[in-house]
Amino acid sequence: MLVVAAVTRFWNISGLPFMHDEFSALFRTEYTGFTDLIKSGVMENDMHPAGVQVFLYYWVQWVGFNEFWIKLPFALCGVITVFLFYEIGKQWFNETVALVSTSFFACTQFFVFYSQLARPYAMGLFAVMTLVFIWTKIIKSEKPSRLMWGLFAFSLFFAAIMHAFSMFAATIIYLSGLWFLNPKLRKAYFFAAIGAVILYSPHIPVFLFQLSQPDIGGWLGKPTSGFLFHFLWYFLHYSLPFVILCLGLFGLSVFTMDKQAKQQWKFRIIGAVWFSISYITAYLYSVYRTPIIQFSTLYFTFPFFLLFFFSFFKPLKKLQNLVIILVVLITGISTLVFQRSHFELMYNQGYDQTAKLAAHDLETLDNASLAIYASTPRMVEFYLEKEIVKNYTLFSKHISGKQFKEFVDNDISEYFIFALTDGGPADWIEMVRDKFPFLIHNQTWFNTEYFLFSRNQSSETLPVMQWNSLYNLVDKQRNDSVNSQVSFNASRIYGTAWQANCDTLFDRNQLQVLSVIASGLAHDTLIKTKIVLEIKKPDAKTIAYWQAGTLNNDTILPGEAFLLTTVLKTNLIQNLDDNSVLKAYIWNHDESEFTIKNMYIGIKTQSPKFYGLFEPI
Repeated sequence: MLVVAAVTRFWNISGLPFMHDEFSALFRTEYTGFTDLIKSGVMENDMHPAGVQVFLYYWVQWVGFNEFWIKLPFALCGVITVFLFYEIGKQWFNETVALVSTSFFACTQFFVFYSQLARPYAMGLFAVMTLVFIWTKIIKSEKPSRLMWGLFAFSLFFAAIMHAFSMFAATIIYLSGLWFLNPKLRKAYFFAAIGAVILYSPHIPVFLFQLSQPDIGGWLGKPTSGFLFHFLWYFLHYSLPFVILCLGLFGLSVFTMDKQAKQQWKFRIIGAVWFSISYITAYLYSVYRTPIIQFSTLYFTFPFFLLFFFSFFKPLKKLQNLVIILVVLITGISTLVFQRSHFELMYNQGYDQTAKLAAHDLETLDNASLAIYASTPRMVEFYLEKEIVKNYTLFSKHISGKQFKEFVDNDISEYFIFALTDGGPADWIEMVRDKFPFLIHNQTWFNTEYFLFSRNQSSETLPVMQWNSLYNLVDKQRNDSVNSQVSFNASRIYGTAWQANCDTLFDRNQLQVLSVIASGLAHDTLIKTKIVLEIKKPDAKTIAYWQAGTLNNDTILPGEAFLLTTVLKTNLIQNLDDNSVLKAYIWNHDESEFTIKNMYIGIKTQSPKFYGLFEPI
């Protein structure tokens, strides 16, 4: 299992590119002093405790922005954590329980993925495992040594400084020890906590400042009632055979457990309670205050749920243990590699692959422009410089749609390369397509899409296709006649709604993208004209979903052409009812006069790679 854990976490680690959150942390190591690091790099620009950020601050000074050396300590923590988890399982129950639980720990994407990130997760879980390993020895000991108490205090501090939920886990673990501890040891137990608080005290102002921020978790959506089941389905690689194997092992353990296994309720309850408290707290906080729960939130206590789940196993013979472990590892690794495509997705990230493909296309084409959107452009620029790409334009979240459209409209190149990273505004793709209507090729990586467009259909070097060939067109008007145009004025506020039942439009088994584009000519000055998408049940009074595309804060003068776009990804719609009706229409908010010349409504399937690290592929 340790070999499997090491291979999955270290496989070609030097070729493992940085992700968004890693870049964010690395760029925050460039402050000139420690005080600036804490103030600007942690308090003002991060919601995590300072532990990993401080480590990276000094580590980067030694190794630079090198993927191998940056990720090495985190991958090492991931492998050591597997061993600690096995040792805890043996202390709590027996070797069979430890082996079966650890086999899932070693090969599942949930634990592999977060061990490969230079973020607080691997070190936070290592801290929690170290804490539980020492905590277990203390509650089982008659007289722990001073060294043991010192390590216990330090591990409490270590867990608290890594991640908010590793600190929460440490708090739960410490408090639960009061029920199982030898009463003679409670004084020392209390002083260990005091020692941990003293070590942590310099960080208290940081903690209080972060806790007071109103936007903590603000980028997340509220969890649905099925969040936990979704997480478990993800944990087992969205694989029915893996689920059957897991449930089969649980059934085997329950039906074959002996008297000793039945009596091991103390640690069994602890494992279930630690995870339950952590999950329920995060879930309720997310529902009733601010969304904070995501899969990584469960990272620090879920291992103990695994121990609880497989805790009914009695000690088995070595050969029986070996067979079970091999079956779990083979199933886990095969689904990790083939069903989850983990290594393909992790080692082909949007930032680095965009740079590589752009370098190739720019070398192949003589007259091409390159534009890339990234929430933080420097993250893309890091790999563009590696690939020696010199001519490009970067756009960030601070650039308006109006500015981007002006850039595209003024571009005179024959080819236009556009990459949209960080799940950027999908309607920008339609702005490019309006001027460069032919597609040569496109690629999708996690959270990133890449397109090479052509202005003209003829090409001497590369085959081109109609962009529309990617879509299932559900409505299309192309100036076939004057009758296809629709005029608006003060007496016409809303255009006739195009509508269709959702069950005829969307496939629940796929992620789809619905695009609505309308082009027109202004006769008055336009400011707030919109194209609207809404979803509503026929008999409902309230609208279930609403969004609108605007003129991007632009002012359209009389005689000027304009473009309205709005793009809907079906994963944004929760609890979509087949009986619901989707409507698309023009909203003449200003009561102005204009003419809509063309309208296009289409649906295309989004590549599962776009969300592939967390969703089914």
